[in-house]
Amino acid sequence: MSKVCVFIDTEVDEQHFDAYFENMCRHARTSLAEDKGCERFDIAVPTRNNRNRVLVYEVWASKEDLATHSESEHTAQHRQRTEGQTTGRKLTICTLSEGGQG
Repeated sequence: MSKVCVFIDTEVDEQHFDAYFENMCRHARTSLAEDKGCERFDIAVPTRNNRNRVLVYEVWASKEDLATHSESEHTAQHRQRTEGQTTGRKLTICTLSEGGQG
């Protein structure tokens, strides 16, 4: 089984930025604690006058683990909590080669 990584670049409505960021942090903590195969869930905010973007990097042990996470109750609740807080999102799912290993 190959590990997979997820990159998410989200544009956030500025007036909802703090709430969205807090919700993302909560979602990351829950995913790491509860979801089988969640190895990493990092959240980053660009440092230059960009209060409308949140970048996420996740590592999953398998595509099956990622699929289970995507269909979980806590992910559905996260989507409800953040509805209307974003204006765009780019999602990229990749096969991961750790340290250049094939």
